Amino acid sequence: MLSRVANAIYWTSRYLERAENVSRMVYVNLHYSLENLSENTGDWFSIIKASGDEDFFLKKYKIHSQENIIKFLITDKKNQNSIFSCVTAARENARTIRDIISSKMWEDINQMYWIVQDFVKKRSALHRPEDFLIRIQECYLAFLGAAESTMNHDEAWHFSRLGRMVERGDKTGRILDVNYFILSSNQKKEESEPAYQALMSKSLLKSASAFEMYRQKYSDITPEKVAHFLSESPVFPRSIYYCTHQITVSINAICTFNNHPSSEQLQEKSDRLLRMVQNKLEKKFSPQMLHQFIDEFQSRLNELDSGIFEIFFSTKIPPDLFQNGSFQKQTSGPCSA
Repeated sequence: MLSRVANAIYWTSRYLERAENVSRMVYVNLHYSLENLSENTGDWFSIIKASGDEDFFLKKYKIHSQENIIKFLITDKKNQNSIFSCVTAARENARTIRDIISSKMWEDINQMYWIVQDFVKKRSALHRPEDFLIRIQECYLAFLGAAESTMNHDEAWHFSRLGRMVERGDKTGRILDVNYFILSSNQKKEESEPAYQALMSKSLLKSASAFEMYRQKYSDITPEKVAHFLSESPVFPRSIYYCTHQITVSINAICTFNNHPSSEQLQEKSDRLLRMVQNKLEKKFSPQMLHQFIDEFQSRLNELDSGIFEIFFSTKIPPDLFQNGSFQKQTSGPCSA
């Protein structure tokens, strides 16, 4: 497979996953703001931290209001991790590989793109973005179904899943790190109450689309159990362990398709990452230990992402492809933060 094709498939998947993650987190925060749980900008600002764009946001916006945060995350064209920017970049990458992906996958991406374009044109839309956020999530789920059911599960499919799992694992780590710290700090008296912690833990679970699956395993909701579920579940598709395992599976499959001389080094990196996750999760962790674990996980994931680029994407990418935001180091993506 040509490196530019593999690069476009990988980044189409990453950008769409990123857009859906942002839409879900904003939607959940909007829902809980109705219950006065996210009425202050501190709770909203946690989404900015989870996206890895804290410094850029602080430079651009003097007022850290809910309105500015939602605008930054959804429609800000200068924010390369906004829903607008991610969906636009995904469509541009997908346009170059229409002969590789199925027509249904392209239709889902194209539909998502025009939904975003229509939303941006409505100046008052940001005041009521709930329907838009739901449509983005539905389009993405349709895309995932199409990718699973209408595309050969060959090298291209594994590049797509690899991009999705790298992005998903990083986002789960960020969401957990930021929100678990807030839950565990108990800076205010009311935040130490079990009812408050249960409601905020529920919000954290829904931010990761994990609430229903969590309740199948646990009868009560505590910050500690939520942290363990999102970190170590071997069957929940957004847990750190699950994403890391699937990354390893796809890298091994891709290296089987290729005869690249450095593929063994990449396989060793992914194996070391998986072993690190397994070893760390065997121990009970405090909030500080969890933060250290996620920090190490993201650092190693970043190294793995760089290895994927160096081995599969770097040598044959034409200069014009760098201009559409397809290369991680050209953007402010999560792994570069």
